[in-house]
Amino acid sequence: MKRYLFLFCLFTLVVSYGQESIYSIYKAPNKKVYAVGYGNIFMSSDTGKTWKCNHIANIQLYSIFFVNNSKGFVVGRNGLLYETTDEGNTWWNIPLPYTNKLYSICFSSVDTGFITGENGLILRTCNGGVTWTKKETNFHGRIFSIANNQKNIWIAVGDSGKILKSLNNGEIWTGTDVSNGNNRLRSIYFTDVSGWYIVGDNTTILKTVNDGQQWNYLPSSKGSIYINSIDFLDNSKAFIVGYDGLCFKLVMLEIIGLHFKGILRHG
Repeated sequence: MKRYLFLFCLFTLVVSYGQESIYSIYKAPNKKVYAVGYGNIFMSSDTGKTWKCNHIANIQLYSIFFVNNSKGFVVGRNGLLYETTDEGNTWWNIPLPYTNKLYSICFSSVDTGFITGENGLILRTCNGGVTWTKKETNFHGRIFSIANNQKNIWIAVGDSGKILKSLNNGEIWTGTDVSNGNNRLRSIYFTDVSGWYIVGDNTTILKTVNDGQQWNYLPSSKGSIYINSIDFLDNSKAFIVGYDGLCFKLVMLEIIGLHFKGILRHG
């Protein structure tokens, strides 16, 4: 039900605000739904029926994350990092010594979190976002997404099929290249039942059940789609959202072992 809620909220938001480009939509622990666009943070307290728009900067925002009911962060272009402690009603800038585009932010606890961005940038905080430390990745491409397994393992994905993994809570990162050609890997998601999933360009869908020791391709009959995001309805069904060169597509997948089949598709 939660993923259907997400889709309803996204549809309602696009209808309400016209051609606003929405890069991320997120249901926070406080049950409110947030979305980010060009300098705008949208918030809904009624499952997307109505929205409040909070304009915080004239710059593209990419990702939002809340660590509890009231405290959250948003990241964007030019090293932008904003924080809120009142559920998103007011935001203030946290200066960072970077001008990279910041694509993703994720926390495993109130204290520990990561930001990813351009030029192989990974930043870690161990004090709830008060200070951020750059971690060496030996990678110079864009890192679009990061996730963790609620233990000490973090995995991040980006340009040229790059997968970066840390086994010690982000202290040391090692990289592997698993996708064919130069496919960008754009989103990673962890489920405690079926493992990790990665999606990217040219309908790339990867899965691992051993924390990244081996990645397997999930065959697709959906043609070439530039997949931007994956999220799960339950332990077997997932939504992917992407672009096929003509229009945006929503595909519902049923994961069966190392295969999937499309159930629903909208253009």
